[in-house]
Amino acid sequence: MYRISASRVFLYVSCPRCFYLEVKRNIKRPVEFFPGIPSALDRIFKEVAEEFRERDLPSYFKKFGLKGRLRKIKLEDKKIEETDLILRGIPDEIIEDENSKLIPLDYKTSSKFPEKLPFPVQLQLDTYSLLFKLNGFNIDDKGYVFYFVPYYSKDEKRIRWNIKLYEHKINLRRLKKFIMEIDKILKEDKIPEPSKGCVFCKYVLKINETNFL
Repeated sequence: MYRISASRVFLYVSCPRCFYLEVKRNIKRPVEFFPGIPSALDRIFKEVAEEFRERDLPSYFKKFGLKGRLRKIKLEDKKIEETDLILRGIPDEIIEDENSKLIPLDYKTSSKFPEKLPFPVQLQLDTYSLLFKLNGFNIDDKGYVFYFVPYYSKDEKRIRWNIKLYEHKINLRRLKKFIMEIDKILKEDKIPEPSKGCVFCKYVLKINETNFL
């Protein structure tokens, strides 16, 4: 049995070889630098939301027309039917709407608003919704992402935030397609071909070609 998450599904989509080596051979890509500020802000957003947990929604949620209440639900890792895969995930927030359906919500910070929701974020929301379903909950057909973009207010002499809400239509069909492909390659002993755009695999290839090691 292999455990997968949204990040591992995206790793598979990015490069099947890198995914296979990490999950089946425990050979991971070099660790990339991850800035600490987004993590700290993410924690603060969750602390603000905690004041409303199980009762209501924060004011900026309501500003964008969201309804329901924030839930605190412990999701169990679950086996995906017809596969040797176990799905796991921890959403930033879980909204229970007026029809008792669960909606995943994630927080993101950026220097500017994206034109459309990035593909890895879409996969996150899809994965959380599937995990809700596997845990026996009713799910909605959408997920949300709050993007926070900072700016400096000269009048107030302080940093403020522009906030934009993105709605994503949950696509379980696409996710399940990736999951079945993942299950298939993990059952094989053959290492998959790398994706053409994988900079990690290109780097290893160049090193092997130089013969200076």
